Amino acid sequence: MVYHCVVTKVLVVEDEGTVLESIRKALAPLEAEVVSAGNGREAMGKLALDDVDLIVTDLVMPVRTGVEFVRKPFKPDSLLAAARRLMNPVP
Repeated sequence: MVYHCVVTKVLVVEDEGTVLESIRKALAPLEAEVVSAGNGREAMGKLALDDVDLIVTDLVMPVRTGVEFVRKPFKPDSLLAAARRLMNPVP
């Protein structure tokens, strides 16, 4: 079975401007909206306001590292709902 993944919004968590711009360029073919945050704390605030389909994060950042950010407990039901929304089987 082949799956098609639809990504409309990406959160990029990166504290270095040149790296952020490189990631934006790499994501351009997705034609998705790219939202950025400079650290894990800022990223948590952005996630509280809006849903995203994909998160790309740096691991070493000030304030709250990428590791601390990804260790935030996500509710399993919300993760399953997001996965179901993203994965559309293609016959």
